[in-house]
Amino acid sequence: MMEHGNTTVYEWTYGEAPLSVELDPIHIEVDDDKAAGDQIDFGDDAIDFGAIDTSAIDFGEGDTGGEIDWGNIDAAPTDVDLSADVANISLEESGIVVEEAGLQGGVAKGREALTLLDNPTTSNQLVEQLLELESFLKMRVYETSTVEQTFSLLQQLPAESEAALGGMLGAVQRAAADLTAPHILHLHNVKHSPRYVDVLSGQLEQKLSVCSKMCRLAEREAERRRGAESRAADLRPLLARIIQRTKELQAQIEADISKKYKGRPVNVIGGVKFL
Repeated sequence: MMEHGNTTVYEWTYGEAPLSVELDPIHIEVDDDKAAGDQIDFGDDAIDFGAIDTSAIDFGEGDTGGEIDWGNIDAAPTDVDLSADVANISLEESGIVVEEAGLQGGVAKGREALTLLDNPTTSNQLVEQLLELESFLKMRVYETSTVEQTFSLLQQLPAESEAALGGMLGAVQRAAADLTAPHILHLHNVKHSPRYVDVLSGQLEQKLSVCSKMCRLAEREAERRRGAESRAADLRPLLARIIQRTKELQAQIEADISKKYKGRPVNVIGGVKFL
């Protein structure tokens, strides 16, 4: 894959590119109810063509005793030279076509026509190999970063710096993340699994139902908010009158208390004075 890129499974399997690639068509299923509704109803009435008179049709005399003229096929040429040397006849003159050995001229069909990343089998193999390589590099990074020298079968491998191993690990992780991204998996499953399309459409319908329910709840809460604002606007004048009457009552209480204490000033703390 490093040499030829994301090539076809045919080329990856047989080592040579196909002459042509025939991809399987994508079939779109139509519901039976909808398909039945598009049919034309001709009714149950039979068509009357009337009585057909066949006596006026001339089919000929029907003479079966006549002979067929096959031509002069018995006359064969007698002066044919059969002593020609067959070894001196070239393949071009004889019309014989010799095909090359191997698989040249093949046509990639079915799964072999898909690319390595598009074919589910090879794609899964590639992801598994990337995950194995990621685990291997993580272990190597851990071994190079630890101070203690522990016994390992990997000590015979060429020594790589921790930075180089970290770069390799990052590249492998990015490649694995790109191949296992959610949108890539969705598109891959949609193409190769009709049942997954049904599951995905069911999930989308469920989410749309939840969205419509939340929209209805939001509209209901908005109506309640508008009703509360309207009631608050109606109660503001009444609240202002209550505050004013409360202030007047508080002033009268202060005056009554002041009379009892020989005209001393009296102030009632708190209440509506702070409104």
